[in-house]
Amino acid sequence: MTSNNSSSSNGGDSTSTTSETTTTERMNSPQQMSLTVNNNQPQASVSTQCEIELADIKDNQISPNSAEEHIKSSETRTPSDCDDVLSTTAEVNFDCQSPMKKPTSKCDFEIPTSPQSLNPAGSSTTNLISDDKLVKKLPNNSKSVTMITQEEQAFDTKTVNSYQSKATSKTSKTSGGFSVATCCGTVELNCIRVLSILGMMINIIAFVAMAVVISVAFSVSTTNETELLILRADANLMSEVAASSLKIAVYSNQTEPYISRWKTTKDKAVAAIASIVDALPPDVFLRLLNGSTYFNSSAIPVNPYEQQVVNLLKSGKQKEAITLIESKNYTSYSLGWKNVVSNLLTYAKELARNKNDYLLTSSSVNMGLIGFSILLVVPIVLAIFIMAINREGVSQKRLKKANAVMLLDTLQDHALKALFRKHCETERCLESFEFLEKIHYYKEFCNDSFDIQVKLYDSSHPTQTEKKSLESDLKEVEQKKYEVAFEIFTEFIDEHGEKALVVTSHLCEDVKMKLDHFNTGQSDHLSDELFDKLQTEVAIHLLDCHARFKQSIAFQKKMKIQDIRSKTKITGK
Repeated sequence: MTSNNSSSSNGGDSTSTTSETTTTERMNSPQQMSLTVNNNQPQASVSTQCEIELADIKDNQISPNSAEEHIKSSETRTPSDCDDVLSTTAEVNFDCQSPMKKPTSKCDFEIPTSPQSLNPAGSSTTNLISDDKLVKKLPNNSKSVTMITQEEQAFDTKTVNSYQSKATSKTSKTSGGFSVATCCGTVELNCIRVLSILGMMINIIAFVAMAVVISVAFSVSTTNETELLILRADANLMSEVAASSLKIAVYSNQTEPYISRWKTTKDKAVAAIASIVDALPPDVFLRLLNGSTYFNSSAIPVNPYEQQVVNLLKSGKQKEAITLIESKNYTSYSLGWKNVVSNLLTYAKELARNKNDYLLTSSSVNMGLIGFSILLVVPIVLAIFIMAINREGVSQKRLKKANAVMLLDTLQDHALKALFRKHCETERCLESFEFLEKIHYYKEFCNDSFDIQVKLYDSSHPTQTEKKSLESDLKEVEQKKYEVAFEIFTEFIDEHGEKALVVTSHLCEDVKMKLDHFNTGQSDHLSDELFDKLQTEVAIHLLDCHARFKQSIAFQKKMKIQDIRSKTKITGK
């Protein structure tokens, strides 16, 4: 009664599998029955086909003569006591394949079985899960959603989509960034902000270091060694002129004009020496006087014997004046003054050399800081600039895509669609509008195809008549999809088309290749996203036209009418 040949009469061809586990249950009845069950764990990448050998079932009882049911699969799981009904039974793995490829004689879903209980009469009853509580995988969908009822199916789908959108937005918000807890709160940082902070810190450190070096260099530059050298030269010159005038007057015994010249140049020399004393710090001046006859910080180094020589010469005592000018004391004072002048010259040269060395060092340090800042800051600034431009470009693309979606929403409203068509005729861009309109028709056929596939593969026990009817409808819809797609390609996408549009060439080649594959039988159906990229591209080209359309009087009137109607409905409620 139950044989391997019975499987063909129940709509499924026999297929053998490599791994099979058999569980035999012996029942306490005069006639023993063996029930062979192979539970299947669904796998994401393995399509499962099942062969069911059914026993004769009448009034929910198993006939004593039949007792064997084989369910073959690729994996076995032993149920536990804590598993629920769905987990202790074999779950359905609905194969998401094209309806054109799916053989009609195969069973593409698996009937879950539950442990059988014996009735008082000694027979066993089979508790099967209802058809609407199967675990399904809808075609043309990349994810499986567990559903208990049809209402829960829609709710779960919306919930999953909501979770995906939240996860995606959270990932996009935090991708490439991190949070830092500070005393002022949590700071959100990303690559651009970190680079900006790094560049700012480098600039601040470089500017502070340059300020310190420049301030020290400024204090060094205020010591005017040039003025000191000028005063030293004036004092030395005037002293030598005064001493020479005095010697000429003594040896020639002529007071005029040498005595008056001596007096004038002597005053100038004293004034220059006084300026040098004022320009130098006291410790420096004492160091210059050290070792000379003029070791007295309160007196200007002037030879006191010169005035005595002048007095002797005016008194007519030339010989005494000559003796005094050639004396040891007079000579020692003259040599002492020359030593002071020499020390002053050495000090000025050392001061100038130190100043030049420090200025050279400070300049080198400043140049190094500037070069270091340029090497680090300029690439950082360029990187920030490039990243900002790229981010702005991405934002512009996203904004254009969002506006393109708004434009496509306009095509969903029949009244706005008619107004927008007239506006496109006015601006001579009717070809783009008709292209989007044809794609809208293509999308409608895609929705019809999806609905038919849901009806075809969502039913647990479709009749042969229903199955053939749905498959025929599906094939007809797919053919209409191809006709609309081919019309779109030949009229708008092909460069020799009647209303050819300027679109990206590789996208056109991709559409052409997919149409050729469908036409030659290499693929069973056309993708719903066949024209999505071209649709977005053409919609972006129409953004300016759509923006002007929204500013038009016709659009504003239509929106006001809709606003009034919506308010009227709310007030009526």
